[in-house]
Parts: sequence; structure tokens; C-alpha cells
Amino acid sequence: MANTSIATVTPNASNSKQATIAITGVGTTTVTATANAIVKTITVEGTIKALVITAPEGATYQVGDVIQLTATPDPASQVSVVWSSNNEAVATVDQTGKVTIKAKGSAEISATSGTVVGKFPIISIDLLDLAAGYWEFDEAGNLGKATKGFDLTLRGGEIVSVAGPSASNLAISAPLHQYLECDHGLPTNGGEPTTQVNEYTLLYDVSVPYVRNYYSLFWDGSYSDGGIFLRQREGSYQAGVGAYPVLTNVELPANEGDMSRWFRLIVVKESNKNLYFYVDGVRIESEASWGAGNEGRVSLPVGAPIYFFADAGGDSSDDDYPFPCAAIALWDRALTAGEIQTLGGIGH
Repeated sequence: MANTSIATVTPNASNSKQATIAITGVGTTTVTATANAIVKTITVEGTIKALVITAPEGATYQVGDVIQLTATPDPASQVSVVWSSNNEAVATVDQTGKVTIKAKGSAEISATSGTVVGKFPIISIDLLDLAAGYWEFDEAGNLGKATKGFDLTLRGGEIVSVAGPSASNLAISAPLHQYLECDHGLPTNGGEPTTQVNEYTLLYDVSVPYVRNYYSLFWDGSYSDGGIFLRQREGSYQAGVGAYPVLTNVELPANEGDMSRWFRLIVVKESNKNLYFYVDGVRIESEASWGAGNEGRVSLPVGAPIYFFADAGGDSSDDDYPFPCAAIALWDRALTAGEIQTLGGIGH
């Protein structure tokens, strides 16, 4: 007899002197054959053929993600495995199979039991790589050049290169009534209406000086008073839509005109019409109801351009005030709170 969880024995129906032994599990058992009072015993050892590693989701992740891997032996059995990563600068793994993504790049996670090794590839991407459009302004000779997506087109005047958050990270400034245009080319998404990009996310790395003017960020080409804005009011920075502010807790610079305070503003538009603002990864709660009256201000029509740093009014001293912008990014979906956390901020 044998431990059937490790091996099974099937006699040969046509030859009583023969039998087939099948390995069914991991471990050691004995197989005994008896004939004419003669007993012969052999030892059979069952080992796993493979370790199959699985994850709850696919193998492409973002910096900051934590993934729980599972190693399943074939055949199924209780075995101990040792986990390892071949590139701990990109991904580390503990001995429970929990992987932490540390940086952009690729790594291979291994689970080892004896001589059997299972492998799982990890590809870590920067969320900005997934943007429909991403623009940095570090090339002074071509300020509209796209890092990814469409080049931006200058309308109305001259966009100038200015100092950014660091010596290696330049910015642009859009003087009064001058703006950049993006023919985004995005299809409708996220439901109705079918004439709009119903979900999107916009990112701006900006510095806003200590003055009371409006700083227009975005205009969809339809409303007379523009869309998303920044301004300084009531002892704090404000971001909002149309004339409706969302109060922030971002501290103001110490002196009027001081441009040293940089932060990352992210605007998320969901298909259910909700609009959210994040400053350096922290969500700002709205003090206003956006409602149907503000829906058009943040629409992104299919087949129509987006205007950055533009306000439709164009004739008010409170509109279109220039400010430095070090980066813009556009996604054709609403990023999750977790994804926005991975983008972080520049808050200084």
C-alpha cells in the first residue's frame, strides 16, 4: 500500500506482475508488492513539477503599489517557498510574497522550493507614461513640445521660458491673453453625452504669486467666463470652476510677487459629473455645489481643442494673469485617489 496523497498504485489488468505508480503529491511513501508470501517494498518520493505564481491583477504596476503574490505548487501540496527579487531597486518582496514597487523599471520575482523555481515578471511604469498628453517645458527652443501626445500650439502671442522648481526643471509663463492650444484627439468615454470626453484628469505643476488676480488654467471653448482657475483670496490659494471656488489650505508666499511656492494641482472629472481637486496629493473638499450650471465649464468636447491658460472673457484685469507652469498632463479617464497618491506633489 502507499499513501495515496503522495502516490497511487494501479495494477496491470493483463499482467499481475506489473503495476503503474502515479505521483500525486509531495513527500515520501512506500509501495509494497506481495506474491507467494514474498514481500518487496520500494520507497517513492513525490516532488512538485512547478510553482505557478499569480497576482490579483496583471503584471504592470505603478510606483508605490503593493501586490500580494501567491505561489501554487503543481501538484497541489503544502510546500515552503523562498521569495526573492532580481532587482530590488525596482521591486522588493517579503517572505509572504508581498511585493512593493519602488521605482520605474522591470524586475522578476521568484518563488523557490528545492530545485523548482517559479517566476513572475514585474513591469513598473510611471503614471505619466500612461497620459494621453504630457508636456514639460525644459526645451527653451520649443516650448510647446510634447513629452507625450500632441505638441501644444501657441495662440495669441508669446509664451516665455522662466525658472521652474529646480535648475533642471524649467517652466513657461503665459502673458495676459496669450495661451496654448491642444488638439487632444480623444474619443468620448464614460457615458453620456457622446459629444464629450466625459472622464479626464488634468495635472499642473504651478507657482502662483501673492496677488489677487485670477490665473486661468483651462477653457473648453464654450462658456464666456472660462473654466478652471487659480487665485489668491482670503488668506489662501483657491482653485475652482467659473466663479465658484474650492478653498485650499495651501499657505501663501510671504511677500507679494514671491514665486517660490510650487505645488501640483490635479483636477479629476468623473463621468457622473463630479469634479475633484487635489493639491500635492491631498484632496480639497468643495464648498460649492458644481451642479448642472457648471457642467459646461469643465466639458471637454470631442473634436474641439483644449485651451491652457486662457479665459474666454479676455477683457478683464482679473483674468488670465500670468504664472509659471512647469508641467501639464492629461489623461482620458478619471484617475483614482490611489493613483493620484503615486503622482505625489512638488510642494515647496
